Amino acid sequence: MKRTLTPLLWTAIAVLFCISIPEASAQDYWEDDTSYEESTPDASEPEAEPESDPLDEPDAEEILEEYRVDGRRVYLICLFGERDHGIVTEKCRQMERELDRAYGARWVTRLNNPSEAQMQRIQDRVGHDIAAIIVVTHSTPDSDEESGYDVWDCPLGPDEIADIFDEEWVIWNGCFSRGICELADNILPTQCEDGILSSQDDTWREIMRCLERNHGGSHDRNDICEQLWGDDWDEDWEPEN
Repeated sequence: MKRTLTPLLWTAIAVLFCISIPEASAQDYWEDDTSYEESTPDASEPEAEPESDPLDEPDAEEILEEYRVDGRRVYLICLFGERDHGIVTEKCRQMERELDRAYGARWVTRLNNPSEAQMQRIQDRVGHDIAAIIVVTHSTPDSDEESGYDVWDCPLGPDEIADIFDEEWVIWNGCFSRGICELADNILPTQCEDGILSSQDDTWREIMRCLERNHGGSHDRNDICEQLWGDDWDEDWEPEN
């Protein structure tokens, strides 16, 4: 009887042991793991509002980049050709004489129709010592140009010239400079309203004096233009067309 009952007894014990393991394991899982309870939303708490769509948010206010005037050199870039009829060349001669008297000839360099590579070399070589770039040219709106403006007798747009001298102030002595200055933060216009710029206009002098007063300090375009034109300067100005 002992030999017969012993295997049966062990079999019964094994069956009972196997049945009890799953029950114990399931009980342990639900008691110890609270992830299910925590992930279930509490009906007493309000549902979180959906995140706002960025497309529905108002545009952030434009922040203009600031530039520091700490150099001594002035580069007078004169762009002219068949369409000019001598206006730009005469204006450049007058400006060069005045700049030489004000700053000394050694610090003033006049460039006639420089190539993109020439301008880039200047920026790379002495960009750290440039006080200002003055561009003298004819410039008119042109929807066929990528920038929206035609710089007469020059393959580059205003934004491309500004991009070459990306750390310097570029004074645009040409027509429609108010709209042109919106193409790059470092372009300073010689007008606070768009239109034709007279060849007798000397706003560039006031801009240079303003940059002198701000030597060593960082300012953005609106700071400089508000010093020049006061309440007449509208930083939210937009072209009519």
